[in-house]
Amino acid sequence: MRGHIYLVQGQVQDAEREFLSALGHDPKDPDVLNSLATTREHMGRTGQAEGDYRQALRLAPDHSRAGVNLARLLGRMGRFSEAIAVASAALAADPRPQMQQETLVCLGTLRLQSGDFSAAYADLRGAIEIIDAPQARYALASVCHRLEKIDEELQHLQQAVELSPTFAAAHLKSAINAG
Repeated sequence: MRGHIYLVQGQVQDAEREFLSALGHDPKDPDVLNSLATTREHMGRTGQAEGDYRQALRLAPDHSRAGVNLARLLGRMGRFSEAIAVASAALAADPRPQMQQETLVCLGTLRLQSGDFSAAYADLRGAIEIIDAPQARYALASVCHRLEKIDEELQHLQQAVELSPTFAAAHLKSAINAG
């Protein structure tokens, strides 16, 4: 779809126009609504984005991508309990390993931000058991720091660097902690 190409190229006005045109042909397409919401989020129109994500979920309650996107948006808005509920529903709706891992990272990050470190730890451990990814390791290191598990924190930072040698944030934090 051209809308996705425009979005990747940063041409958000053109992307929005394409997604709105697609909705004109099928106003009940949850994938297009999710893409429109993502586009509007990039445009800074968070209220419209939230509405579009919610509409996608009304049409397809098991649309885990829209659920995770909405949860992240709500988290950035500081609405953690609502975000955690939405992400939990997305986790229950989609058994695919990639989405399970991504949703657990989202949940773990939301719980870290809301101060529920034990639950964040469990979510992020679950995420790396499914797919070991540097962002999940980095988030888990942040949780370990809050739980004062310093040796484990360093281990996760090192693992993040091993998984992605160009993952600069993990390099920096690892050096600070070692220093």
